[in-house]
Amino acid sequence: MMASEHSSHDLSALLVPLAEELLVVPSAVVVEIIRRRDLVRPLRAPAWLLGMLHWHETTIPVLCFEALNGGALSDTGHGGRIVIMSALGDGGRWRNYAVLAQGVPHLLLMTAADVHPDPQRTPGRTECMKVRVHGQDGAIPDLDAVEAALRQYGSVER
Repeated sequence: MMASEHSSHDLSALLVPLAEELLVVPSAVVVEIIRRRDLVRPLRAPAWLLGMLHWHETTIPVLCFEALNGGALSDTGHGGRIVIMSALGDGGRWRNYAVLAQGVPHLLLMTAADVHPDPQRTPGRTECMKVRVHGQDGAIPDLDAVEAALRQYGSVER
């Protein structure tokens, strides 16, 4: 399908593999995907903050979405990818931040019919909704809540 053939109702999303589900992220906020690198962990960092990454002449926080969401900390070591995202609102100290993926994320062009709410699962504190995407468990992140946690950490860390 050529770009001009896409419906105005299509949504371009990045499916980010986490430990137990996919994170469905609007592709518009994704800046870059890079291989997992060594991170520098700040003193007194919250458990969900895996560390800081030197990226394009700046330093950005890399978080474990599962831990920030109230779940277990998961880190694939060097097997994962780092998904660098642009802050939607006031990102505080950081205009960009990153989420650790447990594998290789992939881009998906979908419509509303491809995403189904999953009322059997309860969203965590940084999720808007639990969903099923092409038969797989997924979650739509609450990026405002993620960025609020980063702002709170950034104001304490100074």
